Amino acid sequence: KEKEVVVLALKFKKIKIQVVKAEDLSKDAFKAGVKLGEELLKNDGTAPEFLLIFPCGLGIAFDVFLKGIKQKLGEETNILGGGTGDSMALKSGGRQFYNNQVLEDSVVGVGFWDGFKMAIQAEHGWEPLGLPMKITKAEGIFVSEIDNKPASQIFERYFTKEEIMDPKFFSPQGEGILYPLGIISEEPKRTIVRQVVGVTEKGELICA
Repeated sequence: KEKEVVVLALKFKKIKIQVVKAEDLSKDAFKAGVKLGEELLKNDGTAPEFLLIFPCGLGIAFDVFLKGIKQKLGEETNILGGGTGDSMALKSGGRQFYNNQVLEDSVVGVGFWDGFKMAIQAEHGWEPLGLPMKITKAEGIFVSEIDNKPASQIFERYFTKEEIMDPKFFSPQGEGILYPLGIISEEPKRTIVRQVVGVTEKGELICA
């Protein structure tokens, strides 16, 4: 719903909870992940069994951010969460709330210890369309080349360049939002869906 606030209150008899934050997420996602991990280890050096995270949801390389967290916490902590933002307007990464602070470009995490068990399964339902291609150049959220050609050319097969460069093309009102990238992962075998939210003048695809 819009223009409303949802509050979730949790109380446990045994489970220990710690709320932490890290700032400047877009400046250095890896460093922010490391910082969040360090904050969670401050009490007794034990990694939480479960970590709930609320990061700024726009312009962030989340895979790099998660690598930073795991460098400090290891692979045993289950991590779940979602990016803050402005729904699908894609103009703001939203606000993150930490105690009495309202933050931007930050991440807030809630660690759970002492027997907290969590399991989740999710499927997106998308089916791959077309022949497999290879991403030959990418950095962070920018995909520069696919099959050694400017990445935007995969959309130019079906739409004009003018259509693709229109800011509305990859918005909820445009057609581009219906064609995310399906990235094949071998271990485990699955298709990861990455939404394209724009194109640069160089022909790079910008992923959400």
